[in-house]
Amino acid sequence: MGNDRISMFYIRADGNNHIGAGHIMRMLSLAEELKKLTELKFLTKDKMSKTLIEERNCEYAELSSDIPAFSIKEAEEICTLYGSCSISKPGLLIDSYLVSDEYLMLLKKYFVVICMDDTAEKMINADAIVNYNLYADEAVYKSLYDKNDNDSKLPKLLLGKDYMPVRKEFLKKQITVEAEVKSILVTVGGADEHDITGVILKEIKKSRCFEGILFHVVCGAYNENYERLLNKYSEEKAFIFHKNVKDMSSLMLECDAAVSAGGTTLNELAVMGMPFVCFALADNQIPGCKALGERKAALFAGSIDMKSPDADIQKKQLARDITEALEKMSGSVKMRLSLSENAKKTISRNGAENLAKALVVM
Repeated sequence: MGNDRISMFYIRADGNNHIGAGHIMRMLSLAEELKKLTELKFLTKDKMSKTLIEERNCEYAELSSDIPAFSIKEAEEICTLYGSCSISKPGLLIDSYLVSDEYLMLLKKYFVVICMDDTAEKMINADAIVNYNLYADEAVYKSLYDKNDNDSKLPKLLLGKDYMPVRKEFLKKQITVEAEVKSILVTVGGADEHDITGVILKEIKKSRCFEGILFHVVCGAYNENYERLLNKYSEEKAFIFHKNVKDMSSLMLECDAAVSAGGTTLNELAVMGMPFVCFALADNQIPGCKALGERKAALFAGSIDMKSPDADIQKKQLARDITEALEKMSGSVKMRLSLSENAKKTISRNGAENLAKALVVM
């Protein structure tokens, strides 16, 4: 790597009803700034991803549907179609947990390869690593590479909240913490294939603490439970359902508090100063949720392991814990004010711009 400006950037990411929308959405947040500085194109395999990319006026190229995602054959296809053997290589930013060392090794011959990482659990054979989470620690990465026997060079590290990409629509709006909670946002992400939303709503409905409060329930682009939930609660005036919301920041602005699964949405809630309860549905979401809880920037209600034999029991318990935390938060304006101020401190308002500028001079 040198300090030459990269004139062409590719982003490899997918979003669908199995992995959710988190990967593709955070890349779209970055794309707003990156395309101001360089040519930009997404590489994707999923029809659902293409829709989101088109909605945000970004270009994309469709990879072969008969080649497994993030396989060696896919890497060969990317290299053949978009790679360069010249000194000035294009950039390739990859956001997936499925990549192998072999996949990355091949791509590095033709691209400056940057990988998104949320765990810092293993060496990544890339030119640079981006981990914008609050818990990202340079020392942890250095120890991973110091222990290896292959003399692998430590990639360039872009760590911490200064590189956290948040879409501008969320930066422009701020929540005013009111004395009384009148509406609450509930969102579980883009897919929710295990219908965590339904379990949470069932528990909320049992509570006597939410009389007169409206719940804006967001079902993401890949949520296949939307129609069933809509029919089940058609007589419930307290629940207003929204599908594939295009202007999430405006909907957030209508609410006084929120419940959200881990992921990109937590950063958007935080930067707007929303008091919220968070929970984790995957191992990679746990550190981020815990970090917010430790900084008193949110109430962390816990996590579940959907692969566990007692996953259904865990779901019910998590829903009870979420409801209890929400009751506590809704009843205390002092707590909500404190959470709001602390949440805003966890986010850089220039994260997307900072990351874009760092990437184009790799």
